[in-house]
Amino acid sequence: MKGIIHKILDGILTVTVLPPEPPVDLVQIDYTNWRGERRKRLIRPESITFKATDYHPTPQWILRAQDGDGGITKDFAMSEIHSWEPASVDAKRAPATGNPQR
Repeated sequence: MKGIIHKILDGILTVTVLPPEPPVDLVQIDYTNWRGERRKRLIRPESITFKATDYHPTPQWILRAQDGDGGITKDFAMSEIHSWEPASVDAKRAPATGNPQR
C-alpha cells in the first residue's frame, strides 16, 4: 500500500505511515492566446515540451496544463506568458478573469 512502510527488525514489526503528497499548486498566468486575447488564467501545469501544435504551428516551448476555468488540458505557448505567480487562496476558489493592460 502506498504511503505505508512495514519493517521487521529483530522480530519487531514497525509500521510507518507517510503523510500524503502535497497537492499540486495552481499558478496564475497573464497569457495572450493565439487570437491575441490577453487575460489572466488559472492553470495546473503538467509538462513542457518543444513542439508545434495546431494553434502554435511554429515549433516552440509549449506548456501543457489543466485550465482552471474548465479543467480541460490545454497547450500554452511559453513565449506568450507575460507573468507567472503562485495562485492566491482567493484565486483558487474563483475562476481567473480580467483583461490586463498591454
